[in-house]
Amino acid sequence: MQPLARWAVAIQMLQLFTGSTAGSDVKRIEKLPSLPEPPEVQEMRHIAEDLRQRALADSQVGITSQRQQAIASCFFSSDLTLAKLSAAGMRINDAVATCGFGEVENKMRACTANTAGMLAAFAAAGSFITQAVSSCPETSVSTWQLKCSTPILNLVSGLAGIASAAGGMSQACTKDVPNKATLFNPISVSKAAGIAECVVNSNQAIMFLGRAGVQVAQATNGDCDMQTSSAAVCSQTITALLTSFALGGSSLAATVAKCSETVPLNFAPACAANIQALVGAILKVANFASAMAADRCVAPPQDGTWWRRLERSPPSIHA
Repeated sequence: MQPLARWAVAIQMLQLFTGSTAGSDVKRIEKLPSLPEPPEVQEMRHIAEDLRQRALADSQVGITSQRQQAIASCFFSSDLTLAKLSAAGMRINDAVATCGFGEVENKMRACTANTAGMLAAFAAAGSFITQAVSSCPETSVSTWQLKCSTPILNLVSGLAGIASAAGGMSQACTKDVPNKATLFNPISVSKAAGIAECVVNSNQAIMFLGRAGVQVAQATNGDCDMQTSSAAVCSQTITALLTSFALGGSSLAATVAKCSETVPLNFAPACAANIQALVGAILKVANFASAMAADRCVAPPQDGTWWRRLERSPPSIHA
């Protein structure tokens, strides 16, 4: 075969395998068949697409009004938990100074106010913790046990608060009884304790009034709708709202008493603080009664507690 013929055959074979044309510098290479994606990659792709769709839906819908109320309730409940624990510590500090062996008779009313106030503050802190546990998670974890524990702790706090406010009133609202250190009185164990009590009272005033705003929204957005709710549930919300207003006013009056440095000392704000604290304590007891009327402590039929399982067990054949 002549050299030119050999070159012609070689060029034809090259065109056959590469698909290129004579005189062209570009060669077309056929694509290899694509391999299927591994199952792990497919799963990750589906998860990413699901997250993208959820983010898109959230951006279009936004946060519901119920979730906004839950976030606000979470904030106020968490802050008031810390405030009540701080108040309990200060009550202990005042009780140590007023429940000693010296001048017991003159300090008895202040001792009663501080001791009962300590119990009321601890119970109130427990109530706010249960409310925070119910409202803070994005997915509601509210159970009948939580709904039951909150009014019970309110009852304990209310009864102790009545004793505390009565002891404070008998001391701050009369001129014949020597005033001693309490959370509301302008008299303090020390200057540092007085400053701390001033800060705690002012913080509680703000938080209680803010919490009242959330409870107004709850009352108007369903709790007092007689088509979807009951009178007992509405009463529980209203009594909680009035409690927040009363305790907010009490903390505000106590702020005036504790944070002022007037001479002679002015006990009128302390008297007002104790009176409003008494009203708030009575409202806590009413809140408990409303919660019981709303069956907050009744387990649902599907609950798995042991006594419910006994109630659902088939009767004995020997009965």
